[in-house]
Amino acid sequence: MNLENFYIVATDPEEPTLQVNISGPYLTQQAAQADLEAAIDEAAELDPSARIYQYRICKPVSYTHLTLP
Repeated sequence: MNLENFYIVATDPEEPTLQVNISGPYLTQQAAQADLEAAIDEAAELDPSARIYQYRICKPVSYTHLTLP
């Protein structure tokens, strides 16, 4: 996953910790925005409850600074 790219991420409003990259990578935020509606439609074809999910366009989080006990 390239930290410079953008992804469309779906979040279940009943389970906010459940987040899934449903589309991407995109080189620009504008490209992701242009594909957002189609990505939601495709997700809903697989899971009709996807219509109630919350969607956002974001870059991935870097875990390079994660310290384990």
